Amino acid sequence: MTSPKAKRILKWILFILGVALIIAGFTACYYWFYKLAPTRHLASAVWQTNHSRIERWEEEQKDYHRFGSSPDLFFRSDKIGFYGNKDWAIWLLDNIINTKGFRVCGCTHSVFELMTNQSPVDSGESWKEWLDKHKDETQEQWLQQGFEKYGVTVHLPPTAEDHEPLLMLLGNQEKDENDEYDDCIIPEAVKYNAFRWLRDSGFDWEKFIKERKDWQASKQLADGVCSYIHIKANFPISDGLGILAFGKMPDPSDALEYDRMIPILSWRYKAIAYAIILTCFVLGAALVAISRRKKLKVQDHD
Repeated sequence: MTSPKAKRILKWILFILGVALIIAGFTACYYWFYKLAPTRHLASAVWQTNHSRIERWEEEQKDYHRFGSSPDLFFRSDKIGFYGNKDWAIWLLDNIINTKGFRVCGCTHSVFELMTNQSPVDSGESWKEWLDKHKDETQEQWLQQGFEKYGVTVHLPPTAEDHEPLLMLLGNQEKDENDEYDDCIIPEAVKYNAFRWLRDSGFDWEKFIKERKDWQASKQLADGVCSYIHIKANFPISDGLGILAFGKMPDPSDALEYDRMIPILSWRYKAIAYAIILTCFVLGAALVAISRRKKLKVQDHD
């Protein structure tokens, strides 16, 4: 027979185990529904299909802050390199230098190059040396210095004189003979930043080709215009993502700055569509019912 003392001890043990399990449950909820939520969402094709580029970028930022993930350009198509500002570049470098176990790979290098237009590893500098030397500069100055390495000088603030040199940079298809992968001599990150500079400085490609009647005379310039249009389709200014300091944030009331299909997702357009559908069904059914009733009356009269 169990003594009263043993029963009390058993009750306390069960109580402590119960509390521990409840705490464990709350901890699991915290990790699953909060800390790991962005990671789960970004891994889900269904979630990404149902959310906009803006919402995806917000979720990606949460993942970096909550879980400390390393950027992944290839498997997860992270956008930090394309949208990141100076603060994100410093965050990445700080993790590369100081965070033990932080994954550093080709993706990390590519992301940093996209945000800064710089490639310190290729020039023999360490990440820390580059940061110590350039941390007081703006992101726009980083991009400006990066273009200079390829013979292109741009102005701060930007001017129309920047347009043609940046388009020529975008259209440069020359191959690097020393590259085993036969890549272009102009890195993709530099070309993206040439596009970004043009887009955020207010470059209007339609106006440019109207004013420059001979724009197709130079294949490199023509390729640059086509590249600009192609990249702009994937990184429109209408999203308001990755806009440089001198760029103008889009005005939601300006329909010309927004993709023509965006309004169709608004509640106003949905309400109109549902109203038309419902009205057609209700009126159609009512007319059929009326016509049938009249027909029946005629038959009864005969």
